[in-house]
Amino acid sequence: MRLSGRTVIVTGGAAGIGATYSAGLVREGAAVHLADIADGAVLAAGLSDQGPGRAVFVRTDVGDEGSVRRGRLPAPGNWLTFAPQPASAASGSSMTTADSRLSSKPAVRAGSTT
Repeated sequence: MRLSGRTVIVTGGAAGIGATYSAGLVREGAAVHLADIADGAVLAAGLSDQGPGRAVFVRTDVGDEGSVRRGRLPAPGNWLTFAPQPASAASGSSMTTADSRLSSKPAVRAGSTT
């Protein structure tokens, strides 16, 4: 439970590699917000049942500023954001963090209270 007490927003979190990240983060105790245009409600409920963290789905098109503003994403505070990218976009890595494990070193850190 290395991420207990942390809130993580995973863009594209409802499918593919984003869903894999989401599952790993929930296993580590994080509160995960799956921000995606694809429906992730069933996935979020299943991940929450597995715990120890929890997951919620927030329908969001991160390419549309209005959608992001209307979304119910948490306000900046004690949260991390992971944005999975194709390997070619991340210098040969499929993650935007320097560490290929789900570390507490985020790709984007906003408003940390630590």
